[in-house]
Amino acid sequence: MPNAAYRRRVQALATGAIAVVAAASQAVPAQADDTQNTSHNAKTLNNAHPAWATADKDRGAVPASQTITTRVFLTGQDQAGLAALAKSVNDPNSPDYGRFLTPEQVKEQFGATPAQIAAVQKWLQDAGLTVSAVNSNWVDAHGAPEAVQRAFGTQLKNYQRPDGSVGYAASSAAVIPGSVASLVAGVSGLSQATTMAHTNSVGTLHKPGGSNTAGNTTAATTAGNGTNATNMPADGCGPNWGAQTVSGFPAGSNGANIPIAPCSYTPNQLRQAYGQTNTGKGATIAIVDWYASPTMKSDANRWAANVGAPQFRADQYSELVTSNAWNHQDTCADPRGEEALDVEMAHGLAPDANILYVGANSCTDADLMAAEQKIVDGHLADIVSNSWGALMHTTGGDMDPAIMAQYDRIFQQGAAEGISFTFSTGDCGDDDPAWKAGGGANCSNNSARKQTEWPVSSQWVTAVGGTTLATSNSGGNYAWEVAMGDRAGSAFPGDKSWSPVDGQKSAFQFYFGGGGGTSADVSQPWYQAGKVPGGLANTQVDGAPATRPMRVLPDVAMNGSLATAVNVQYTDTVHGFSQWDEGGTSVAAPEFAAVLANAKQAAGHAFGLVNPSLYALNGNAYHDVTSRPGVTEAIKGRGDNSAWLWQVGQDTTLNAAPGYDNATGLGSPNGNFVAALAAQKAPGAPATAVSRLAGNTRYETAIAVSKKAFPADHTASAVVLATGDNFPDALAGVPLSKQLNAPLLLTPGGALDAGVAAEIRRVLAPGGKVYVLGGEAAVKPAVVNALKLPVQRIFGATRYETSVAIAKAMGSPTNVVLATGTKFPDALAAGPFASDVFTQDTKPAAILLTEDAHLPDNVFSYMDNHVTNVASIGVQATNAITGFPGLESFPGKDRYDTAALVAKRFPHSTVAGVATGLKFADALTGAALLARQNAPLLLTDPTGLSQPTQVTLQGLSHALAGGGSVEVFGGPAAVADAVVRQIAAAVGGRVQ
Repeated sequence: MPNAAYRRRVQALATGAIAVVAAASQAVPAQADDTQNTSHNAKTLNNAHPAWATADKDRGAVPASQTITTRVFLTGQDQAGLAALAKSVNDPNSPDYGRFLTPEQVKEQFGATPAQIAAVQKWLQDAGLTVSAVNSNWVDAHGAPEAVQRAFGTQLKNYQRPDGSVGYAASSAAVIPGSVASLVAGVSGLSQATTMAHTNSVGTLHKPGGSNTAGNTTAATTAGNGTNATNMPADGCGPNWGAQTVSGFPAGSNGANIPIAPCSYTPNQLRQAYGQTNTGKGATIAIVDWYASPTMKSDANRWAANVGAPQFRADQYSELVTSNAWNHQDTCADPRGEEALDVEMAHGLAPDANILYVGANSCTDADLMAAEQKIVDGHLADIVSNSWGALMHTTGGDMDPAIMAQYDRIFQQGAAEGISFTFSTGDCGDDDPAWKAGGGANCSNNSARKQTEWPVSSQWVTAVGGTTLATSNSGGNYAWEVAMGDRAGSAFPGDKSWSPVDGQKSAFQFYFGGGGGTSADVSQPWYQAGKVPGGLANTQVDGAPATRPMRVLPDVAMNGSLATAVNVQYTDTVHGFSQWDEGGTSVAAPEFAAVLANAKQAAGHAFGLVNPSLYALNGNAYHDVTSRPGVTEAIKGRGDNSAWLWQVGQDTTLNAAPGYDNATGLGSPNGNFVAALAAQKAPGAPATAVSRLAGNTRYETAIAVSKKAFPADHTASAVVLATGDNFPDALAGVPLSKQLNAPLLLTPGGALDAGVAAEIRRVLAPGGKVYVLGGEAAVKPAVVNALKLPVQRIFGATRYETSVAIAKAMGSPTNVVLATGTKFPDALAAGPFASDVFTQDTKPAAILLTEDAHLPDNVFSYMDNHVTNVASIGVQATNAITGFPGLESFPGKDRYDTAALVAKRFPHSTVAGVATGLKFADALTGAALLARQNAPLLLTDPTGLSQPTQVTLQGLSHALAGGGSVEVFGGPAAVADAVVRQIAAAVGGRVQ
């Protein structure tokens, strides 16, 4: 049942515990057919034989008909190199800061090679296993027990597990044969552990049924004995903390008049409290949970209408779900409450960000890893919010280090690509087993000791803890925060004392608190050194001294207390569409993900692993969350005449203190946070400059481009001039301008523009000539006469003949680039390519035009007589020349994709250009500049960065970093300011 503490946690290893690979001094004898496993180069799989698989628990052989599924993790090419790069590009003290890679670059540099993958596949297949899935990080295979035993040199037997159930396990250490030992990082599936998804209900269905504004209405609450509580709002809560008081209940720690707790917060209140004025526009937040609600989008829109938040645009919310592959539904918690909480918090605090829900096929590590891997392999999001986790040390055993290593590799890949991960820290404080025994609402009954959780303890993710947030008014103005540490008592009006809640032995025991503390498993990351007090880093959460400085949680914190719950609404099978008052660090993780989306909008780029930047900021960016004197408490009605008195800020052994602490980390973001984070910049390494070249008209834009290309007067050998009224005659002019060392300027066809005339006089060297493209119908004689300069007109009866005439004026190149002449985009993208890449002895290729998929006679004739090498840009031109020997073709799905394909032929360019794909003028003159700079031209929709263009810019970002630039041709009407920011984000640059 969904609840305010709805923090699902995977409490044991996923099905198929992962074994660690360790070098063995000699082959380990196997108990099965191990002929391929006895090489002296073989390696053992430590922990493949779990501690619970003992001889006295042996329950016999695994049936021969049973199918065993395994996953073999691959070492890839350079694991250490990936970690080093992920650190370098995310450290604001590094000159590589922000120089993120694309997924393709990560795969090429660090992923397993095809040969490595093939070797692992062959090993598995030779053993009799069937390979079912392959990527650059792992190989999935399944088969009969006999085949598994043959592959891994061990026997599988059934054993009674600690919980009494029976499952299979390797009866001895397993062995990886020497032929592939160096390629394998770990294996899952050799033992069958129990998956337990933890969902503790605390009964927080919003029974009164009102919104926050209902807190202004008061009524008498009457218990069965007729005693009234005076001034209790009808909704059981107030507009803000302590705005009203209530009496008639047992006295609190501060007297009989008890402050009333706020009604569940809406996103507008949270945005106000944390100073969020940006909206996340241009960012994508991925939410990872398991399974999926069938009504999530409609529920979120209904919730948004109820709480005053914007509803999703038609294309703003999407899902990545494979319901036909769901498994373990009998043990994994129903996801609907958590999914709604995560989606609604992320959308509420960043209302313009795109939201992608990624539903894992179960709550097992294998499926959760696959969900995270899918995101990084496709760079599907800028920020990934995760409100789930696992205990690292349970009464059934410790988490396998190989599980941690594989998660880290995924997070490192994301960090290298510029993807941020937020994880919630848990809701049981330091996870002491005593808290569950005492009735902790979201504590586990199989915690072995005080500890931090996983994956939130990874140094490659941002650990988000919880606070109790109080506002000073109903609008959400910030008042104060304390740590998320909730204790409670329950009473009816007229009762003499407070009673225990939810089966606790006494009132006001620990009930609910944000996770944190010092990890016993993860060393201190570089970004915490000198920032986290030594007394915390060198002392484990159980009080024992650490052997070295360790990772301390959380990094930051935001509201998550049950006393200051948030308004979440969704549909389930029991209550239909209902409001729930939700709390937990599950609230805080998507809240902070939304803040990062807002920061991305402000900065124009993503942040990747944001932790180094978080610790580099000064205290002015955070609310420093500390404790308050005395007992801080407030009362909230429960809808059945009773009320709970919440005492807050008491989080197990974790304490909020000035500066960094182990309950709230650096603190919570304040109104300065987004701007401060957006201002982070690598030292000595200028970010990629993204700037416009534009004028008020296409003619002025062309002049601006000319001045950029030829800043000194009288330095152009020639000028190429075309009409700005229409595109056909000018399409083939870019290679000509490159060959002539000339700018390409535009003029109205009927009269010479005065500004253009002035620019021609400025730029043209003495004795230079003006080349006019097109006949007298395109550029009138009056224009030529007004020039009063030597002129050569290049033209034909049709646009196709004009392209041939231009080729002949260039000296009849034997390299030709074909593009359709019926539309302009393909030919414009072809300009820099023909000028700089598809050259012959450094001389530009000619651009010839096709009539869509048809070669006009004069074009065919030129090719028949002159051409030896051909490239085709776009589907139509490719169809026109199909079958030409050695054809290099770029048949994109649309104009944006075609330009992106061409741009990949400029992998090391330090400059790129972007223009609208809907009009020709800016792209034409911009292409002439780019041809001089050996740079590609990309096209975009005027109001949103086209996806192929975004991906290509991300791919070019490494080459552009450290002083490169992106030129955007045309003003905001051609390419909107928002698109310019998206361009900057794609290359990790700054808008000039």
